[in-house]
Amino acid sequence: MRLHHFDLPHVIQHAPPFPGVKHVAGDMFESVPSGDAIFMKGILRDWSDAQCLKLLKNCYNALPKDGKVIVIEQILPTVADLDSVYKGKLLNDVLTMTLNPGGKERKQGEMFRLAEESGFDRIQFSSSQCHYHVLEFIKSPNKRVYSVPPKNKIRYLPAFFQVVASRNEATNEELQTFTEVMHLVSALALPRPMQAAMDLGISDILAQAGRGLSSLAIASRLGIREPNSLKMLDRLVTLLACHDVFTCSEDCYSLTPAANYFARNEDGVFLAPLMRLNNDRVFLESWSGVKDAILEGGNPFNRAHGTNHVFEYLGKDGRFSQVYNTAMFNRTTIVVKQILESYEGLRTSRH
Repeated sequence: MRLHHFDLPHVIQHAPPFPGVKHVAGDMFESVPSGDAIFMKGILRDWSDAQCLKLLKNCYNALPKDGKVIVIEQILPTVADLDSVYKGKLLNDVLTMTLNPGGKERKQGEMFRLAEESGFDRIQFSSSQCHYHVLEFIKSPNKRVYSVPPKNKIRYLPAFFQVVASRNEATNEELQTFTEVMHLVSALALPRPMQAAMDLGISDILAQAGRGLSSLAIASRLGIREPNSLKMLDRLVTLLACHDVFTCSEDCYSLTPAANYFARNEDGVFLAPLMRLNNDRVFLESWSGVKDAILEGGNPFNRAHGTNHVFEYLGKDGRFSQVYNTAMFNRTTIVVKQILESYEGLRTSRH
């Protein structure tokens, strides 16, 4: 078996040698090396539909008859689920959205549509492991040539796809362990989309509405009309509803009791500034010093920022000082008010 590793020139330049593998530099959107099979893991998720079609058509042209593209991707279920695997996939979808313009995790039908429109007329589902599905886009030897493949020409077994995927994920103990590990790996990522929702004021919008709103209605209140922005907003609120930040009924979103703390209350305070503080780069960069502080002594904050204490740093960074003080004011107002409702020690004091 001869194997080619194909990537951009600056990647190939630093690729280490590997027995039996030839490194080939190029641009997959211009052409790809010919071969009996082309293997792609996690590639399509990083690109828009138009770019994926350009890539897949290049793959189709590089394959012989009966050649195939082996595609390994996470597939979003057609019907929303609240299990841990689905939550992880939605989080990956939103992370991809923020990193790669047009990138997204796709549903089964979207993957089949990409294969069909790029010329393939057969799709074979092979297996499902570690949240990923293995699909084969096959170039049929007897395929008629179409400039644009006709609808419903592609052959696949969607029911089989769903049954196998469901069975694997429900019974595979190793998958459950992998899911738990992925939650740990991604634990720091969820607060970022939550922060984005707070910055947009979505909780305030839902609180003021007093009823459920669709993502389109939320967008209208934000003055959003650009199609891609509408899609991004919908993906964001879908993720947060899956994680019980919002509730969703008939495609309308409402606040959960917990999410009420991210909307301004009657005193005009809320916990969104505290989330902003915990997500601030000053706090996050402090974690980079933990390992060395444990091994060599000192404190993490000093290693990251050159001062011994956060309060010393506040006097040097006006922006962060504002972020910190705003968070403390809002949290303290909420907490002390609730304490005073039950604590009677001040009421009996003579001073």
